[in-house]
Amino acid sequence: MKIRIAAILVAATSWVTGQVSSGEALVKAQENLAEAKAEHDALQQAIATMEVPLVEEVEGLEQQLREKEQELKTLEAKEDSLDESQRRLDSELASRKGEFAYTTETIDGYSKGLLNRLQAAEVQLYKDDVERLRNAATEEDNLAEEIVLRLEGLKLGARRLQEAAGGRRFDGQGLVGSDYVNGEFAVLGPVGYFAAKGKEIGGLTGLVQEKTPAIAVFEDEKGPLVKQFVEAGSGVLPIDATGGKALKAVQETPTLADRMADGGYVGYAIIGLGCVAILIALFKLLEINLFRIPTRRTINEILDDLLAGDREKAMAKAKDLQGFTGVMVQAGVENFHERRRILEDALLEKLSAIQPRLERFLPFLALVAAAAPMMGLLGTVLGIMQTFDAMAIYGTGNAQNFSKGIGAALVTTAQGLVVAIPVIVIHGMLKSLARGRFDKAQGVALAILNGTTELDSETKEELADDSSGGDDGDDFDEKELAPV
Repeated sequence: MKIRIAAILVAATSWVTGQVSSGEALVKAQENLAEAKAEHDALQQAIATMEVPLVEEVEGLEQQLREKEQELKTLEAKEDSLDESQRRLDSELASRKGEFAYTTETIDGYSKGLLNRLQAAEVQLYKDDVERLRNAATEEDNLAEEIVLRLEGLKLGARRLQEAAGGRRFDGQGLVGSDYVNGEFAVLGPVGYFAAKGKEIGGLTGLVQEKTPAIAVFEDEKGPLVKQFVEAGSGVLPIDATGGKALKAVQETPTLADRMADGGYVGYAIIGLGCVAILIALFKLLEINLFRIPTRRTINEILDDLLAGDREKAMAKAKDLQGFTGVMVQAGVENFHERRRILEDALLEKLSAIQPRLERFLPFLALVAAAAPMMGLLGTVLGIMQTFDAMAIYGTGNAQNFSKGIGAALVTTAQGLVVAIPVIVIHGMLKSLARGRFDKAQGVALAILNGTTELDSETKEELADDSSGGDDGDDFDEKELAPV
């Protein structure tokens, strides 16, 4: 509006300036000016009239804006409060979920471990119910229903405790060998007993296969006692708190004959070789102990007779001596007054016969000690080969049979060591004993040889004259009496 008024005023001014010489134009301009002023006043009046409501409307809108801002702040505060409440609820919900998960896991763990804590005979009574409740609880979407189902497992365990208190009897099925046999069970704490119906079978419950307990059957007089106890509810009976494992271990413990049979032909060969070695060792022990060595006193008496020139008396005493040593002494008596080299050769010849006699069969014992472990290793390798051949045919599903086959294969190695170790010790002892006997025989020979140093000078001169043409030495090296 103000722009329009200014334009009219500029136009009017221009028009007045251009028409100043015209009266009409002046009048016209004045009229226009009056009209413009009137219009301007009207506009000013209209503006003044419209300004008040507009101002009031603006103030009202500003008031509404302040109220909305205050309301927005209130709503934001409520939102923050709700967010905080939501976070607390989420935290509490997470805590409750953790508690619920812990509770369910604990109850489920109890239900899962219940079958492991049951006596082997009782598994068949509770296994189906426990697994049914656990599966139903796992598949349940409603948490409340899930916890109810899991609590049923607790009730089942509590009911079992009540029923088992003081012992219980019930009908069931047991695994005897590879046969499923119907019978009656009696459970007393951790021990369970089984008596077959219609059969004279009584034993202890052992490991569970599926839900049927294996029965460790008593093969002796304990079987009827167990059957009487189960059927009558009272009696004298053996107790095996291991659930039949100890009884099974005793029954399956192999005997010495079983171990020998496990070794097979190689094992029998090792045992036979060991028996031969023991017999030879006993023979050698007897032979060495019976090998006679003259006493120092007897040798001195013979030397005294020889030095006195009484060879016949010395020979008579030498013939009273037995064995190879006696033969050696006789040779020494016969050649005592001969040349020193002749006497030496005669004694050495007899000593050469004594040592092989004392040490005969000892190399065989050393051979047995070396061969027995190798034969045992051979048997083990053959046994392991047979085990792997069986695995290739029947598979590796039965670890018990596999381990049993490996154990049987190792029997020959044990047999070889059992034979070799004692034979090594015996061989060393016998060799040492034989060496001691030979050293004593060698001492007798040296005593006879050294006795020639006590001959009178005339005899020595005769011996020297006899030996002057030869290359025999006057000095005797005692080491020559020790055959290599």
